Amino acid sequence: MPSIELVGWSLLDFVVITVLGGLVWRTPEVWTPIVTIAAGALNGLLWRQTVHAAVLQKRIRWARVPVAPIVMVLALAVPLTSQVLSQPRNQANTVTAPILNQRLPPQVPYAVILLDGHDSAYDGRPAADPNVQPFSYLGLDSAGRPRPYRSDATHRSLESSSQLLAAQIEMLHRRTGRSIALIARSEGAMVARTYLRDRPDSPVRALALFSPLVRAARTYYPPPEAKSGWGLAAGWLLRVMFKVTTIGNRAGSTPDEPFVRSLLDGATFYRYQILCPIPGVRVVAFLPTVSAAEAPPGQKLQIPVVEVPTFHAGIIGRKGADDVLISFLAGANVNHPRREFGPLQQLGDAWHAPALAIQLNPVWRPTAPPGRPFTPTRFCHS
Repeated sequence: MPSIELVGWSLLDFVVITVLGGLVWRTPEVWTPIVTIAAGALNGLLWRQTVHAAVLQKRIRWARVPVAPIVMVLALAVPLTSQVLSQPRNQANTVTAPILNQRLPPQVPYAVILLDGHDSAYDGRPAADPNVQPFSYLGLDSAGRPRPYRSDATHRSLESSSQLLAAQIEMLHRRTGRSIALIARSEGAMVARTYLRDRPDSPVRALALFSPLVRAARTYYPPPEAKSGWGLAAGWLLRVMFKVTTIGNRAGSTPDEPFVRSLLDGATFYRYQILCPIPGVRVVAFLPTVSAAEAPPGQKLQIPVVEVPTFHAGIIGRKGADDVLISFLAGANVNHPRREFGPLQQLGDAWHAPALAIQLNPVWRPTAPPGRPFTPTRFCHS
């Protein structure tokens, strides 16, 4: 077993790296190299103490117990087990947002489509208001109603989902005569942004993004038939891990499902432009504070945000967030950032794997804008 000194030095090193990682972002750019060098030197000194405590441990506890191999097995088993337990089990309907169960207030001028996220399911029940529809990942039936779908239907590519969304928007717009508002969660947010990227003349006039995938596609791995490319080994490691977690579940996610591959292949858009303004469309992003730890700092948001202390996809259904959503749909300008979002983003940055540069990957290079590499000021420029 590790000694208290070994645990203490390791925890101190974790705290120091986290704080100094945030400090690197907060210091003026001219001081960044000096702060980074100081952080590296202090990290080295702390690692020296950590190794010293491990090698020269005074009292050996559980000397005959293979502690390190046991911890390694647990480190792999715990996340894999949680993945298995969190997989949907034949759910008939997960599309249960309050806006589906109540009529729109008279001050809302839109017809509304709700796009749910990855592994959602829909049993076909209609919304309480005829001007509201859930989006179906299987399209519309012969009567123009959203078709029921199971969770595996959400694994399709973003491009194909956006084509289904286009048909549903056109049908609802023609039937109601109203402009369209999209309420989109998680994968649904990516579908909505794909649709609006490709169709600038659409009847959509409002977009509420709930838990969008912030700065997605920062890494890459080639398809299984490829013999070379960035992330080749990592891709096969992911396939083995997912194979283990989806035993007995044929509908489980895979690293090569069309949804994931469309994200990876479209990195120049999905990494940088999800939270950008859209000409002619009112946009607001509802961001869980967990997104602060997931997204590296540097991008100055140019759209209104509503930051909520919760986990991914946990915003819809919260009383305060639903009230803000209705106000937004009624035409109000909403913007509710939280103070802790920025510091959490900076503190989490030290633990991010570096993103693969767009210009390095031949798959991404043809769709990259010409000129100098991306910088924070160019995130929202096509």
